[in-house]
Amino acid sequence: MTTTVERVCWAATAVTVLFGFAPGKGARAAQQITAEAIPGRPFGVGRLIVPVVPGMMPEPLGLDGILLEEASGRVYYPACETPSLVGGFFADLVSAAPRVTIYFLFTGDEPLEITVAGRQRIRLVVAPRPAPRAYVRLLRAWWRQYTAEGGLLEPKSDYPPMAANYLKLMLARRFGLPTPQLRGKSWEEWFRTQLGLALSTEPLRTAMMHSRFASPDAFAGPAEEPLPAPWPDEAPTLPPPGEPIEIEPLAGHVPAESFYCRFGSFTNFLWLQDTLQKWGGDFQNLVALRSLNYEIRRRMEQQLVIRQSALARLLGESVVADVAIVGFDLYFHEGASFGLLFQARNSMLFAADITQQRRERLKQGDVTEETVTIAGKEVSYLHSGDGVVRSYYVPDGDFHLVTSSRTLAERFLEAGQGVRPLADNPEFRYARSLFPVSRQDTAFVHVSRDFLRKLTGPEYRIETERRVQALADMDLLELALLAAAGEGLDAREPDELIEAGFLPPSFGPRSDGSRAVLENGVVLDSLRGRRGAFIPIADMPVASVSRYETEMYRRFLDHYATQWRRLDPITAAVRRESVDQARDRIVVDARVTPLAKENFDRLMQSLGPADRLRHAAVAGNIGQFEVVLNRGRLFGGLADIVPPIEVRDGRIVPTGRLRDVMIGYIGQTGEPGILAKFNRTFSLRPDAYGFSRGLFGLWRREMGDMSVYSFQYEVLAAVTPQLRWEETDREAQIRLSLGDLSAAQITPLLNSYVYWRTKQTSLGNLRLLRDFQQQLHVPVEDCKTLAELLLDVKLQCPLQGEYVLQTDEGGTPRWTSTAFAPDLERRFLATAPPPGFLTPPLNWLRGLEVEALVAPEGVTAHVEVLMETPAETPAETPAAPPADTAGAPLQDRPSQ
Repeated sequence: MTTTVERVCWAATAVTVLFGFAPGKGARAAQQITAEAIPGRPFGVGRLIVPVVPGMMPEPLGLDGILLEEASGRVYYPACETPSLVGGFFADLVSAAPRVTIYFLFTGDEPLEITVAGRQRIRLVVAPRPAPRAYVRLLRAWWRQYTAEGGLLEPKSDYPPMAANYLKLMLARRFGLPTPQLRGKSWEEWFRTQLGLALSTEPLRTAMMHSRFASPDAFAGPAEEPLPAPWPDEAPTLPPPGEPIEIEPLAGHVPAESFYCRFGSFTNFLWLQDTLQKWGGDFQNLVALRSLNYEIRRRMEQQLVIRQSALARLLGESVVADVAIVGFDLYFHEGASFGLLFQARNSMLFAADITQQRRERLKQGDVTEETVTIAGKEVSYLHSGDGVVRSYYVPDGDFHLVTSSRTLAERFLEAGQGVRPLADNPEFRYARSLFPVSRQDTAFVHVSRDFLRKLTGPEYRIETERRVQALADMDLLELALLAAAGEGLDAREPDELIEAGFLPPSFGPRSDGSRAVLENGVVLDSLRGRRGAFIPIADMPVASVSRYETEMYRRFLDHYATQWRRLDPITAAVRRESVDQARDRIVVDARVTPLAKENFDRLMQSLGPADRLRHAAVAGNIGQFEVVLNRGRLFGGLADIVPPIEVRDGRIVPTGRLRDVMIGYIGQTGEPGILAKFNRTFSLRPDAYGFSRGLFGLWRREMGDMSVYSFQYEVLAAVTPQLRWEETDREAQIRLSLGDLSAAQITPLLNSYVYWRTKQTSLGNLRLLRDFQQQLHVPVEDCKTLAELLLDVKLQCPLQGEYVLQTDEGGTPRWTSTAFAPDLERRFLATAPPPGFLTPPLNWLRGLEVEALVAPEGVTAHVEVLMETPAETPAETPAAPPADTAGAPLQDRPSQ
């Protein structure tokens, strides 16, 4: 039942209202709300001081979920100052509930009919009264709280900050208030340090948004200068070729400047797709459950108009001999220059299947097929007006490329004619001598030096920067439209939004003449198209640049001239071995060059020569490591014992002796080296068995040239008799092993900690939806759709729940997750994971072995992962294009 008491409140007077009851506490005494409202232009400012008891806090966000509403929609941009202690035991001690202060802005001079929506809805009427001096004081207090650390709009972990950052920047400019400082690197610094293999644009876009308000000249200036000189790179010295090297035919049709991920068979290609499907369509789910689903697989299939049917699975191996993913970049979220390359055993059947899929897509509508001429060959080009479909189908004998990029299609045909194919590249041939075709790897990945040079060259690099600027401007325009609509302003054009203060004055064409525009209710970039379906970078020629872009590229070259010095190829081979029906062993052999050359050189100076000796397994260890140093060998192990710690509100809290938190050992052979400082804590001579005790409870056992340390005497006594080294097949300087985490004693503790972090990730999405509702006045039923449109993702609950809109007991509609359903033991308050919950990687990692060899030319690594595969999940049904909500017009929302 909703409890409601209405009173008229003048500035700085109190209103008596009756709250709901705290569960199990009985009736609360009447509590006081202190209200203050001072009119002003363009906004008045107000404050409510509200007593809070646990029974008032909405689920699942608690105090973060308290909403402020006004009958005429005249209250804006509330900021909540939360107390350090809330209700319960504290309230019983002092006979009063703690208070939360809610600041807000409002329009007009008429009385405000305000509702504070917790689990109960509390209504009051506040009549504004003029007070010029108090207005300035209260406005500053509101701004201090609105931008405060941990405030209502302060980004929390896994909380997409784009909307919050925009509102703070926009309001600071409109009110002449201090602009919030950018946390972390500027976008220029961040971009300069990124090579761009798989650039994440979210932090860049957030920083660029800040620059649009704070440094408007960064995007200005005509593109009148020539392209700067490219990276002055020198080819590495390769060993002379030995025996003839077998090269797969597919490589003869791949451009030398393309990345290359070859599967060797159609079966291996299907294994990758099936494994990706099992892990929710994103390999990052192997590390941590994601709250944002970028739907990369769906985007690729939708753009290329190619998917695997049941018939293709049945006949694929007899029709397809080899498969590879190729391309010039990995920007799949924004629109990549990529393609799927097939070598057919039966070209007629393969071409018929591709053609049939394209015909079926044509029947669905919204796409056009053209025949275009590329490199003298007629090519089928299937495309939609919004760029979601962009597919060139290019057959060349038994080799068939389906690609999003016209440039890649042209280079594919040229490579087939012998113009700079990957197969002729000396570095690729050397990589094939190290990882021969006869290994029959499940996947072979080669990132060529030509690919890296193209990616870091001036044309590609500057267009990448322009693309991120375009995305940041689209974010700004979309948020400005929402904010203006939330304030009741019917502004549809950028110039109107600039005049009203929702966009910075400099918002407009950038150096290449492009700008964010609104067409048919959808925000686009005038040159590149719609979000998530930009024209590939390879198809966006850059003829001239601005002075600022030239300077940015020069700084980038200066950074990498000192940090990396040379671009070398990266090669990795992946082999899958089936252990049993539920387990696979994944073996990865990789050869990479580190980015930070200076740090790499220091590491080289510390390491000793590689050998074939390995620290033999010690009974009771869950993990162990060893490093060959230039003065001996460093080694250690972690025992599978539950340490005396607990997880409380995401913090690791010791419940016993600090020295028992890490139960294990560390030791060294040869000279003391980096463990020499440990010896300074020992003043007594060792006993007859080599044991001695030092300060802080540290124990040591000396055995010849070996010293082993532990905080637990019993660990030393048990481990040291087992220490030995055994011969292995491979030379290495660094080795690491990890046992089966599913049955380890420490697993429940690790699972509890990661569950708490995962829960915060899920709540972060709910905070985002709350901000769309509370800060931008988006109708609550539209919040999820518009948030997904802005971020170009699908919001998903990492706790395997579904985000749903529900009305709480007080009658307020709220977004929540079914993972926090009240009948699930009030799961939103729980700190322990529910029965059966096991977080990645604990739910699949059954063993890990790593060996690394560090040499002047780079790092060679051998990794073996024993993984348990999840149960089969139904394959996704490709969504029909008309249901693609990412293209929904921004303005198609109910009026305020």
